[in-house]
Amino acid sequence: MNLVRISLILVLCFVFQFLFSFNSNANLVKFTQNQTNTSTNDHVPPVITLTFPEDLDIFSDSNTDVIFTVTDNVSVKQVLLNGNPVSPATEALYSENISLKLGENSISIIATDSSNNSSNTSIKVTYDPSHTDEGDNTTDTEGQTETITLPPAVDNLNATLIEQFTALSNKLIDIASIGSIEIANPPPIPEGEPAMVQVPEVEGLERNTNPDAPPEIPKGFSFASTIDFNENSTVTISNEEKDAQNTVVLVDGTGKTFLVGLAFFNEINQGNNNSLRKNYRFQTTGGNPLELTTTLTIPADASEGDATVSILNKNTSLASISLKVAPQKEIKVGKRIVGRPQIKEPIIVTVNKNVTKLTLKTNGKNFIGRSAIIDGKLERLVARAKFFTNITFVPSDGIKIKKFSLLKNKITLKANLDSTVKPGIKLFNIITPKGADIGAIIFPDPITGGNLEATSKPEGLILNH
Repeated sequence: MNLVRISLILVLCFVFQFLFSFNSNANLVKFTQNQTNTSTNDHVPPVITLTFPEDLDIFSDSNTDVIFTVTDNVSVKQVLLNGNPVSPATEALYSENISLKLGENSISIIATDSSNNSSNTSIKVTYDPSHTDEGDNTTDTEGQTETITLPPAVDNLNATLIEQFTALSNKLIDIASIGSIEIANPPPIPEGEPAMVQVPEVEGLERNTNPDAPPEIPKGFSFASTIDFNENSTVTISNEEKDAQNTVVLVDGTGKTFLVGLAFFNEINQGNNNSLRKNYRFQTTGGNPLELTTTLTIPADASEGDATVSILNKNTSLASISLKVAPQKEIKVGKRIVGRPQIKEPIIVTVNKNVTKLTLKTNGKNFIGRSAIIDGKLERLVARAKFFTNITFVPSDGIKIKKFSLLKNKITLKANLDSTVKPGIKLFNIITPKGADIGAIIFPDPITGGNLEATSKPEGLILNH
């Protein structure tokens, strides 16, 4: 009887063991199938965005930082930089220093996600110890400080300043290209109607949005702007005054006075919708509104803090603008210190036969792509269509930018034109977080297709026009 009972227990144990083993195998098969299905459903490879360096860059240093991001819809399993595994510095951002051999070097990145999808990107850079990088300027001034000494008696302050300005050189000077033009023993600068300038926005950086606070503008920053007035009262300008050039002076908090730009009037098309939304303080004898446009360079040796900019006409002031002179920002791309942007000749501007499209091409230096180290902090732009370098037109009426590209300090811009574009001088700013530089274009009267005259020395064009 005991033998029968023991046999029955052994049979039951065998059955239970078989059933448990079958269940475990079934669950394992099911788990494996789920894993296979998850892996099979993901076919999206990682996205690699290389922000520095750029293809065909040339370095005089044997080391460079490689900065890039890797993003994916699942986890990233492995990233190889030139065949070596690397880890992210923060989340999806990678920053690695590599050594370069003499001559051409390949930089390759391969990223693989947890579903074994892979993507890769590669560029070529060159290590040339004899290469001189024009962007390695630690200062933004191209020349020495100039001084204008005014005669004891000044009948026409504006005309005297223009005369002294043009006498500084055998050829007309680009104010932005020198440290500063200080005015020795200046007479008291007259006050004009309170006004404001539109400081160009820099992509990717926050700006002061308080309309009551004076703008803070770094030393060495050059830009063009139209002048905005709050008052509705109008002043009639004679034809002689309308066609005259007006000097722009800055007085800093210590009382030092500088020549910082030139200003001129633009007649506004009555059919332009913008004329209905702005207060134009000046008008022609025929009643057409006039817009006041100015160039402005903050002197490199001006004292930081409160300052006043005045636009002079004869011995009076057309406008007085309050601002704060701010310190310069420290900008680096990799290890390279970047100075202010500078436009180089030639500037090629063409308009199509129907006067509906404009193309601008120019070279320069210190233009910045999608990443920069600003005051010690790495900043980058995610959108591939955006750069830390951008362009604005002054006045902007009638020009709508459609496409902008930047490749190794070469800019190509395409824009649409409409009927509100006026003949005459059109200024443009090329802007980076370090500052801005000004170029100028002349639209003929009437505006026709073909090449337009353009220059990187706007003051010379304004005085000759």
